[in-house]
Amino acid sequence: MILPYTAPERDLHFNVALALLVLDQLAKTSRNKPLLNFDRLSLFIFLLKNPLIATKLLTLLGHPSFSVDASESFSIRSLAPSWDELLSYAQTKALVRYLIARKMLSADYRKGDGVMLSLSDIGRSSAQAMEDPFFQRAKLRLELLTKLNNVPTKTLYQHVYDLMRTK
Repeated sequence: MILPYTAPERDLHFNVALALLVLDQLAKTSRNKPLLNFDRLSLFIFLLKNPLIATKLLTLLGHPSFSVDASESFSIRSLAPSWDELLSYAQTKALVRYLIARKMLSADYRKGDGVMLSLSDIGRSSAQAMEDPFFQRAKLRLELLTKLNNVPTKTLYQHVYDLMRTK
């Protein structure tokens, strides 16, 4: 008998949790201006899953970074991050559909930027209820990633591509 195996980083509920955290921390500026579109959501979920690239990106852009433990630095995942995960939007589309179906996400159209995503009250309370040490560490990392809010999405993607190519 073959037992099913789901890679943790591909598990729907794990990714929903990461998306909720990203949306909670990065969806709006301090002035309540919508900031997170589909591309940025995908990118920041990718950066949470690849902390080594996130620290290099923060350092490259002149911001303080966070510490990365040995299991995150020397894993196969960190040494060879998946281009597919960065470039394929299928998973992010599934996450957005899942969150909308559960009334955790709201979307507004903004001319020039497209659809801007933010959490509903249900989504916000779900994100803030995550108290596991893993999620607490993710929240701390997202606080540092807020420094990237003023960097254009295209620039962020270009830097991430460059970092992945130079590995």
